[in-house]
Amino acid sequence: MKGDLKYILFLAGGVVIYLLIEMSSPKPIDWTITYSHQDKNPFGSHLINERLADIFPEGSLSNVNLTLYELEDSTPEI
Repeated sequence: MKGDLKYILFLAGGVVIYLLIEMSSPKPIDWTITYSHQDKNPFGSHLINERLADIFPEGSLSNVNLTLYELEDSTPEI
């Protein structure tokens, strides 16, 4: 029994070290394609949404949650 305690402590120490390494490692990058103005992942458009006011200072900006096809159907013909 006394010899088993050494192995149990070694195994518990290994688990604790593994958990500390996992907790301190950086989060993996989320490569989900969303194009949402709220997402900060590589395929999100949060930065573009924030900087559009700098690019077009005289225009008014609004977010539209329609697809291109729905947007084309909703605009009146000129």
